Amino acid sequence: MSEDMYLTKIKIMTFLECPHKFYEENILGLPKVVTQAMAEGKNIHSFIENFWSIVNIENGEFSFPKVSIDGGKEQICIKNFLNFQKKRFEYLKSLDKLEYFFPLYSEIKLKSDDLLILGVVDQIDKNLDDTLNLVEFKSNKNENSASFEIELNFYKYLVENTLGLNIINGIVFFPFTNNIKRITLDGKVDIVSIINDIREHIKNNDFKHNKNCNCRKSSHYR
Repeated sequence: MSEDMYLTKIKIMTFLECPHKFYEENILGLPKVVTQAMAEGKNIHSFIENFWSIVNIENGEFSFPKVSIDGGKEQICIKNFLNFQKKRFEYLKSLDKLEYFFPLYSEIKLKSDDLLILGVVDQIDKNLDDTLNLVEFKSNKNENSASFEIELNFYKYLVENTLGLNIINGIVFFPFTNNIKRITLDGKVDIVSIINDIREHIKNNDFKHNKNCNCRKSSHYR
């Protein structure tokens, strides 16, 4: 049944944006609109995922194959990401703490059967005090979105209930602008209640249209 489907971060955020859009994409199975920003974000995530298997820090030096920079958004994000990692490397090297350079996990797929959720966590880093950071990479320019706290708490629940790790800090890194947003994951967002509410709407076939969203029920598609 539809109410027993596994929910992902994207499905949850789609429902919160517009229940009818969620209905179109996940109940009716209508094709999703793939924007240029979505395609760029996928390519940037793919690069970051491969980065950790290619980067070399042997003999206390940071080396990585040269990346051609043509000024496009993807290349700007990649360049900024590399510069950010080089700075991290030099800082940790100065402290003789290079064992903290590599993430504990990167692009790890997790599935929780108790809440019927699944997702791919971008990265989990260990701080010098051995606390853990949940890291999300965002290629979009909207750095003030209220959705980040919901997304990070979704992954916090997923990590804690599958890996048994205690996550208290969330970091959103914007490689396009090279900015960082830090979020304390203190339980103020009740992700379980949000998910249960979505399932209740699915069960009752209740998918109202948000007039501010361009789903197929809006005049944008007429």
